[in-house]
Amino acid sequence: MKLNKQKYLYIAIIVAFFALNIFNTYFVTTELLNSYVQPIRRTFGTEVTALLGNLGVLMFFYMIGRAFFKSDKARFIYLIVITFVLNFLIFALGFFNLFYGTSFSTNAFDIFKNPTSGLATGMFGVIASELFLNFRFLVFIPLLLLIVLVILYIKESKRSGNNHLYRLGGIQTLVIVSSFFIFFGGSTTAFVVRNHKDDFNISSLSSTKGVQSYGVYPYYMTTLLGVDFDNNTKEALGINDDNVFERYDIFNKNKNTYINAIDNKAYSNDILLKDSEVKAHDSLNLNANSSLNGIFKDKNLVLVHMESLNQFLWQLDSVDDNLSFVKKLMKESFVFDNYYTSVGLGVSSDAEATVLTGLDMNGYETFYRSYDEGHYAVDALPYLFKDYTSQGFDGVTTDFYDRKNAYKELTKFSEPHYSLESFASDLDYKDINEYTKDRMNNGHKYMHHDKELLLKSPWPTDFEMADKMYEQMEKHQAKGKKQFMLTKSMMPHTPFMYNQMPGYYETDLKISSITKRYLDFTKMVDYSFEGYFVDPKTKEARPNIEDNVYVFYGDHGSSLKNGDLGTLFNKKLDKMEERRMLQQTFAFIYAPSNVKTNELGINEGLIKGNQTRTRGHLDLYRTIGEMFGLFDETNFFFGTSGFSKEPSYVFDNRVQDVVIDDVRNIGKEGYTPLIMSMRNNDVRYSQYGNNYHLDNELNIIKHIKNFKKHSDLLIADGFVYESYKKTLQKN
Repeated sequence: MKLNKQKYLYIAIIVAFFALNIFNTYFVTTELLNSYVQPIRRTFGTEVTALLGNLGVLMFFYMIGRAFFKSDKARFIYLIVITFVLNFLIFALGFFNLFYGTSFSTNAFDIFKNPTSGLATGMFGVIASELFLNFRFLVFIPLLLLIVLVILYIKESKRSGNNHLYRLGGIQTLVIVSSFFIFFGGSTTAFVVRNHKDDFNISSLSSTKGVQSYGVYPYYMTTLLGVDFDNNTKEALGINDDNVFERYDIFNKNKNTYINAIDNKAYSNDILLKDSEVKAHDSLNLNANSSLNGIFKDKNLVLVHMESLNQFLWQLDSVDDNLSFVKKLMKESFVFDNYYTSVGLGVSSDAEATVLTGLDMNGYETFYRSYDEGHYAVDALPYLFKDYTSQGFDGVTTDFYDRKNAYKELTKFSEPHYSLESFASDLDYKDINEYTKDRMNNGHKYMHHDKELLLKSPWPTDFEMADKMYEQMEKHQAKGKKQFMLTKSMMPHTPFMYNQMPGYYETDLKISSITKRYLDFTKMVDYSFEGYFVDPKTKEARPNIEDNVYVFYGDHGSSLKNGDLGTLFNKKLDKMEERRMLQQTFAFIYAPSNVKTNELGINEGLIKGNQTRTRGHLDLYRTIGEMFGLFDETNFFFGTSGFSKEPSYVFDNRVQDVVIDDVRNIGKEGYTPLIMSMRNNDVRYSQYGNNYHLDNELNIIKHIKNFKKHSDLLIADGFVYESYKKTLQKN
């Protein structure tokens, strides 16, 4: 029998609701439609599971509409509302991919506990760019098409006088309900079984595996209902009170001798000058067999956490002049040429927490907020600097990443957190809102090199941060103790607003506005480095810098995932090579001697050289601890010495890429390590060929997976940490 127009429209609405909302999920799960996602290996089984899971949830919503709404018009308006919610979800998940590189998980709600003042500026422009310039509006096509079809159907139903075209009988209803349970139950069972068999079921991968192997809609529906698909537990790993020490001591490198998993050679926790990449200043009086452990135990430590800086900035000719001071500083420093970020959803706090505690963050939650659930007491650097006065400085509020409590209870700084509230109070503002409003409207005048800068931002500037740190150091010095100071820059910070010195980067290259703003920040960044060694107001060198050791490190990269790097370097970049460059941040150690150079504020460095091997935040914890002589046999660490010639790797907790040293080619000019995706080991990049494999690769991958699972458990369960630590103390 020939269908009339109203019936055609009825069927079209139902088909569009299911088909288009299922197709929309591929804007979250595939690189073809979402260039910001790094998918896991796709198989026929996972595709079918996700398809059935998404279909099952849509059938659930359809059943609700049939049950609660009697007329076709009401049911179809209900489907429009559901489609709007689902389309907006897809858009928001894609936007989350842009900034975090991984799939959203319910633990990520923790991020939104941080105050957004200042960070929101410029975000609307980024959202608009995503919506129109990058065609993100396509995710709302199901909504728009459904609205058009429903309007046409309503007009046709008025013409025919029939507003209830199909009435489902008992058998049809039973078929729909049964189909829902079959589709949803089958996909859930398949996903759970596959998840239990997975040898790399870690916390930070659960959301990505969920949306791609279970389905976007069923994953978020079940997790929002409290279902936890993370199997990284003591039971799953077979860990109990009797074998904790044995299982974790395999990874502990605080030993006279241990075997490296990459080259299978023996290394030690006692780094000798001859076995290192360090070139020592004559005043250190070191010979080839001298240990580098404890060489700076009579110094202060200034640890400087820099925001969003990539290593490629030092290699880009177009901003070379903008970074003149920091490049001169690096010539007197020990520089990490292949330093990579390992942060996850905790982003900046992940980097900071790893450097301070020597624990690899799980990438799934913010450790500064969750540690109390694990009953944690860790050997953080401020705690290990027992005879030091220690203090942390930053320009955000104390509840940002809950640093007020974390600094006191977890990392154990001896002095209160110096935060935005402290800056506002010192300047006699009644509260931070008054401070922020005044700074944004009137700015802050600052002299720098005979140039008056008007600095407008909601945070204290990096100049003020350095000034305040030195002011506090002078006060603490009266106590007769050495000092450990941690400061954090706020700029540049995505989307790279609040640049007080624009106009230092001009180009005709076709790159995005966000990339241009990032590069235009480089002169301001250079001045930020300089402010630690030259007082911008007096134009004189900071006093007594030879009493300090300065460790600068980048927390994470810029997240410029738009192909601009290839344009800037005028070459076609493999997608994995681009990912490697975006994960590569920087670190260097400047230990000034009392011998001045021709550059104001820069003395000759006590240690110089370049570490070409792979290093990261985990390794910086060990390096700092060893060069200040903080460790004994009761401490443990997993990182590799920044000074040694030991090969290593860095695991990125957001997208689960791993950067691994290639022992066959270390030392070659322009050496870069191999990068591969732990989500899909076939996706990789090496400058020696995309199909290039490491010797002993399967064992290396097995080791990395094993360490990561044990490390995640250590983060989640403080009793495991405590048990291992107690056994070390007994032994």
